[in-house]
Amino acid sequence: MRILSTEIGDDVPIDFAIWIHKFSTEITLQAILGLKVSALAKYFNDSVELSKRKCIEQPIDEEIQNFDQIIDTRLKAILFLFTVPAFLRHTIFKKRNDAMHENRNMTQRMIMKIIDHRRKEIEDHKELGSDMLTLLITANTGENSKSLTNDQIYQIIIGAIIGRIESTANLLCFIVYQMAHYPNVLSRLREELNTIFGSEKNRQITMEDLSKCIMQKP
Repeated sequence: MRILSTEIGDDVPIDFAIWIHKFSTEITLQAILGLKVSALAKYFNDSVELSKRKCIEQPIDEEIQNFDQIIDTRLKAILFLFTVPAFLRHTIFKKRNDAMHENRNMTQRMIMKIIDHRRKEIEDHKELGSDMLTLLITANTGENSKSLTNDQIYQIIIGAIIGRIESTANLLCFIVYQMAHYPNVLSRLREELNTIFGSEKNRQITMEDLSKCIMQKP
């Protein structure tokens, strides 16, 4: 437990395991769907008094507003599916099993809604980002090509989301844990980042920057 933001206050601890999972969820949904779910802002608001809470940008509609929580439930449902035998799922844990199936249907319905919304944005020639969903919709759109259907896009999208959130969160936790145990490596990392980015730490990272991010042995 450590303080991650001076805005929260010195008396409010942050559970890093929860924070990093929400961070991973937010960047994953942003990269794959181009959808800002504000998972970190919600966690911030839940951790501070009312006067310090931040205004959260609203997504496509109210139903999508809690999409990050629905995805989190979906991840737990997959763990439940693989760890609890079918006999128990359909008897003792039937109520929970039914809830998991409802969550699966809700997840699919919401992703389909996001796909339809993105298709409409593309048709209206709105300025869009370079997220995975947009690339899938616009791929193979030539006269002699067959574009992907919504069902095909959904299967790709849900697989990417499920496969990325937990693995990214676990990897980042491992990196932070190791950095905390080896402060000399952390110091060298900071020195490298300062050398490459200087005072422009919020600018967009380029491929040239990445090619320079190779920590040299002392």
